[in-house]
Amino acid sequence: MKILKRGAMKDGTEIQIEDWSNVYPSEPVASTISAYPVAKRSSKQEFGPKEGQIFRLEMKFNSKEETEEAFGLLVSGKKRLDDCYFNFYYKEYIKFL
Repeated sequence: MKILKRGAMKDGTEIQIEDWSNVYPSEPVASTISAYPVAKRSSKQEFGPKEGQIFRLEMKFNSKEETEEAFGLLVSGKKRLDDCYFNFYYKEYIKFL
C-alpha cells in the first residue's frame, strides 16, 4: 500500500489517498480515501469505533479521477464525509459521524 496524498478537512479530520493496487491487483490504482474522524458514539462491536476516539473510515472509488475529485471536495469543505456514504467500505460507520 502506498499513501499518495495527505490532507485535512476543515474540521481537522485527516484524510489520505491510498493505492492498494500493488497488494490487491484487482483494485483500481489510487481508488481509496481513508479518513480518521473522531467517533461521536461507541460501537457495540468489540473492535468498532469508540466514542471520542479516532477511527479509520475507508471509502472506495471506481477510478483515480473520482478519488482525486472527492478528496479535493472533502479538503475544501464542499463535501462532508457523510456525503460520500455510498463509497463507504463499511456503510454502518455512518452512525459514528
